[in-house]
Parts: sequence; C-alpha cells; structure tokens
Amino acid sequence: MQTSGTGRWTADRQDLRGFTLLELMVVLVIVGVMASLARLAVPDGARTRLDAEAQRLVHTLDACRRGAVLSGVPRGVGLTAEGYTELQYRGSWRASDDASSAGHALAAGVVLQAAGHGPSVVANDLAPAVVCLPTGEILMSVLHLGTLANPTAYAIADDESGAILATWSAPPT
Repeated sequence: MQTSGTGRWTADRQDLRGFTLLELMVVLVIVGVMASLARLAVPDGARTRLDAEAQRLVHTLDACRRGAVLSGVPRGVGLTAEGYTELQYRGSWRASDDASSAGHALAAGVVLQAAGHGPSVVANDLAPAVVCLPTGEILMSVLHLGTLANPTAYAIADDESGAILATWSAPPT
C-alpha cells in the first residue's frame, strides 16, 4: 500500500476505472459555459440579414417621401418578385428616373409582402404598395419582412407622427 498526504490509499485496478460523477458534472458545466459564450460571439445570420433589409427599406421609404415633397410628383415603392423598386407617377406609374432609386434586390432567404398579398408578388409590378404624396403623407398598408419560415418577422408601417418604423413582431424561428 502507498501513503498519500491525507491518508492511506490502495492502488487496486478496480478502484481506478472511469470518472467520478463530480468530475463528469464539472466537465459538462465547463462545456456548457463555453458553448453559450461561443453562441453569443457568433451573430445569427438570418436575423442580421433581416435587420439590414428592414433598415434599408425604412431608408428607401424615407427617401421616397423626401423625393415626392421635393419634386412635387407622387412617388411610390412597388413590390416585385425579387424585391422592391421606386416608382414615380407621371400619368401612370413607372420606374423612377433617378439612378439612385433602381430596384432593390432582397437578400437571400428574405421575403417582403404587403398585408393581404403573397410573398414579394403583386398583380402588377408597377403598382405601388406604398404611395408617397407631395404633401409628405404616406399611404401604405403594413409591410411584412421576414424569412420563408417566419414571413412576418418585421412589421414596417408609419406611426401617428408619420415616422416609418420597422418593428420586430415575431420571435425568431
């Protein structure tokens, strides 16, 4: 028998098999903490894409309003199968002449729909889902931005003061 600092112990082979429950629990706690820290360090790709798209759409709607006020011509934003495009009204709705207001393609896996319409599709690609009047008013139903699994993750609408807001309306899936 060998002696340790706390007393005597035997070196039987049967006593040295496996790990104790305490050792296993400590390892599981350490692995759990490391996994949670790693999860926090890596951004959610789908949520990041949605956040960027929502901000871009809000910026586009603000630019639509400013353009209508400055030009004195109604402007709009039409939904297409690929995303959305800025429009202007000159006897009929047509794509805006501004180079900066070309069509905006949605990021991969992101869908945009007007309330009551299917994802990213309307009957006429040149019919605006949002109309910006020269008075600064915006005529719009709620726009929903999301993923195929969660198509209503963001609700984009104007509030009582006329500010356009993108509100997270559904938990991530």
